[in-house]
Amino acid sequence: MKWLVVVATQLRFGDAEFDFVATNKTTHHIPDWQAAVAEMIRVLRRDDYLLYADLVLPQWLARVLRTVSRNRVGLPTRAALDRLAEISRLKSVHWPGRGLSHDAVWQRNR
Repeated sequence: MKWLVVVATQLRFGDAEFDFVATNKTTHHIPDWQAAVAEMIRVLRRDDYLLYADLVLPQWLARVLRTVSRNRVGLPTRAALDRLAEISRLKSVHWPGRGLSHDAVWQRNR
């Protein structure tokens, strides 16, 4: 699993190399999932798309599991994803996620 974390949080591509980036049910396996998503955004060209699908947890449950798991897994929450999207200037294009699923398409703004 360590190779996945290194690969995901340190992508070996230059800035803005891809027209779209997609991830499906992956980030919850990565302890530093926010760094992995930030890397996906970094390699994405302006005005292009990030397709994201993964499990999300309520904030209270993520706090409990963070202690129990000793930070060995990623614990994405809807609120944390929203903050990351806002900080990264991603525009929500599609967001049908409900319950424990977060399925989104974001567009990277200029």
